Amino acid sequence: MVSGDDFVTESGTGIKWAALSTTIASTVLVTLSGVWITAIESAIGFQIYLINGLGSFVGALVSEALGQSAGLVVASWRAAAVQAVEAGPLAPILLALEAVVILTLAFAIWERRPYA
Repeated sequence: MVSGDDFVTESGTGIKWAALSTTIASTVLVTLSGVWITAIESAIGFQIYLINGLGSFVGALVSEALGQSAGLVVASWRAAAVQAVEAGPLAPILLALEAVVILTLAFAIWERRPYA
């Protein structure tokens, strides 16, 4: 534990600036780390909330349109997305970028097909 005597010189008339600044800097770093962890946990929680809401909506829509077996496929993709978010908060962003690249390639191939 830190006490006030750790920051006062032995004569009692001066301040140990190195010890004081080190303690303040480490306190600030620990506080910033806690804020960062809380922010990441909040982002993950929000993404999971969105995935569950959107997944429930899409699952119900697909189940009504295509049948219960298609709804099960949507539910499994929703569960996989939730696991990906819990593994890393940037996973949905990477998944979206991958989808954009794949759809762009598919569109380019569709436009250049020789048999059309």
